[in-house]
Amino acid sequence: MSKTSIGLDKVQSAELANKLNELLATYQVFYTNVRGYHWNIKGVNFFELHAKFEEIYTDLITKVDEVAERILTLGYVPNNAYSQYLEVSRIKEDIAVSGAQECLSGTLQGLKTLLEQQREILTLAGEADDDSDDRQHKDGQANGQGRSEPAKELDVTRGTSPLPRPASTPSQGMPLLPEGVWAIQL
Repeated sequence: MSKTSIGLDKVQSAELANKLNELLATYQVFYTNVRGYHWNIKGVNFFELHAKFEEIYTDLITKVDEVAERILTLGYVPNNAYSQYLEVSRIKEDIAVSGAQECLSGTLQGLKTLLEQQREILTLAGEADDDSDDRQHKDGQANGQGRSEPAKELDVTRGTSPLPRPASTPSQGMPLLPEGVWAIQL
């Protein structure tokens, strides 16, 4: 079995990098949608939603960078063209949406899609014995920095991943959903 420079199986790493590029695409399209909600929101809840959407898209751009860097760490190239993103994103462009209900619905559906997609990737990462997040998590806890324990439920909370960590499947450095996002139920 051929190994990558970080000790993972090359075939499994290629599959993982491909799925991460799909996740990158989904994040990018979702980021653009949320940015549009921020710009175009109208109605009585304008100020609250305008601020919340800015908070979400600001955090999403950090997650985009984390996914791209993970692809690079695996030894592959992250896609960087919007045309590539539109081909594989699981979220479609949400154009000229301005109503609060539509914007909130698009946001919640986007978060649900990201959760589902990340769960699939967590499984692949576990099969590839890619436990980089476990190492990072332990290192962060040892020096008093880093993330708190992952959430065990689907509540999206500050600084934690909403993804349950399967007992036999370590994560591989999956990005977290935006901080400050309200709890959702799937």
